[in-house]
Amino acid sequence: MYERADVPLRLPDRSRAPVPVGCGELWIGGYPAPGDDLLCFDVVVSAVMPELEPETCCRVGGLLLRVPFEDRVERFLAEAVRLAAGIVAAAVKHGLNVLVHCGAGLNRSGVIVVRALMYLDVPEHAAIAMLRKMRSPDVLCNKGFVRWLESEGAHNGT
Repeated sequence: MYERADVPLRLPDRSRAPVPVGCGELWIGGYPAPGDDLLCFDVVVSAVMPELEPETCCRVGGLLLRVPFEDRVERFLAEAVRLAAGIVAAAVKHGLNVLVHCGAGLNRSGVIVVRALMYLDVPEHAAIAMLRKMRSPDVLCNKGFVRWLESEGAHNGT
């Protein structure tokens, strides 16, 4: 079941534009517009909903990783998120510029970025707070994703 906060979304100006997370060269954003030039990023992780989002028509400077899943917890691919987050964490550790994006830059990209930060030893609640400060208060308004991140933290001792 898809769960949302009871408040309207408060997207930042240029809501799709990437913003830095505050950890190395890690960025989070919404879906790039066709023709956007993402050559400055060494790694781009695209958390797409295949049925709703078109193919990215932008140029990427390095690795492009597509992680197809939806904002509904029952269709959530935990292993794919862990794998993508591990790649993001490793890239950040090596000083690479990384962009993680989805449609609005809130839920699908947020769960990958928070899990990556957890791999970098940032507790999940601190990581969520960091993203909400840097991107939007509505990051991870999907309560099911937050519960999953909390269970990952409890399981891994972060």
